[in-house]
Amino acid sequence: MAVIYQCFAKKKDLIILKAASEDAVFLLWENVMCSIIYTIVYVQILEVSAMNLHELYEADSTFEGEEGVFYFLGGQGGAARRSKSGNYHIITKPVAGVYDVAGNKMCKNIIVVSWPITCEEREAQDEGSAYLDRFAEGEIYKIKGRMQYNPFGDLTLLYVKEVLEENATGTKLDKKREKYLAPIHLDDEVLGHLTLEKDSDLFEGQYDYAGNNIGIYVEVEWSS
Repeated sequence: MAVIYQCFAKKKDLIILKAASEDAVFLLWENVMCSIIYTIVYVQILEVSAMNLHELYEADSTFEGEEGVFYFLGGQGGAARRSKSGNYHIITKPVAGVYDVAGNKMCKNIIVVSWPITCEEREAQDEGSAYLDRFAEGEIYKIKGRMQYNPFGDLTLLYVKEVLEENATGTKLDKKREKYLAPIHLDDEVLGHLTLEKDSDLFEGQYDYAGNNIGIYVEVEWSS
């Protein structure tokens, strides 16, 4: 116990009077250990909070293949959830198409993009779910990322690590974008001409009834 006592006094550069008894030495050593443990835990917490957000996300996720360059066409909707560790949030958004530059191919199975944000960002953008507006519907983005498995083990995600270009043009997704944004019409013998409003998934039109112009809204049920 004397060796431990002396080492701690020297290491901490403290002036400690000689212990009056062996019990006092034990008490001193107990306080020393508590101090050391607290310091280690505190340093570890600082290291985690200082880590790059994407490093945390990559450590928590399962990927397929190497990091590469992709184009994707933003879709509608999205969702947010807290990570398992609770240190950050994960945002997911449907896509209407993904093109792998290196593979020179469309990624038909990839239907969602995913990226992490801090808890502070999530809280600041909570009103109106503004974090879902990061990638606009109908716009094409060039990104650095990696294909990722979802929590159920299916390869359906594209991890967005870095955005290289906003509103990209001259890409393999241009024609898909034109088709995606093109209006969808429905002509019915009774209801007349209807146009799909994609934001609400409703077909809208006008119907003349007894000289009155009546608005018509028909809900859409999509089948895969």
